[in-house]
Amino acid sequence: MENTPHILVVHVTLSEREKITAHAEGSHARVEFVQTPGEAVRRLAISNDFDAVFMGIETPDQEYCAVLDAVRNNRPATAVVVISPSDDVPFYLSCLRHGVFDYIVRPVDWKEFGRIYDLTLHRRAAFEVAKAQTA
Repeated sequence: MENTPHILVVHVTLSEREKITAHAEGSHARVEFVQTPGEAVRRLAISNDFDAVFMGIETPDQEYCAVLDAVRNNRPATAVVVISPSDDVPFYLSCLRHGVFDYIVRPVDWKEFGRIYDLTLHRRAAFEVAKAQTA
């Protein structure tokens, strides 16, 4: 496993992009930004070394499912975090059923984001250790 965290960020606002970049610099992470779920799916097909995917969703729809499927099929250890303005409990529960690691409601509480960010990186490391122990 590579020591430098690798993060994919999909469809976030400019201010979110700046905050995520600043946070990633603090953890020395490599961050890639894409604008659409389709771009994310293509990027995930090329590289399966992402520790986390942070995905902005404006409205609940099926586009996000393609990204979740790409993660699940290529690298199940990758944590997907949804960032959405929708404080819709059924949508939130649907995301969790589809394998989302966590859900952040906009406007983003950046202290909470930092906690979730750290948990996503820890999850990947724990997954790799468990995998090595069962091999």
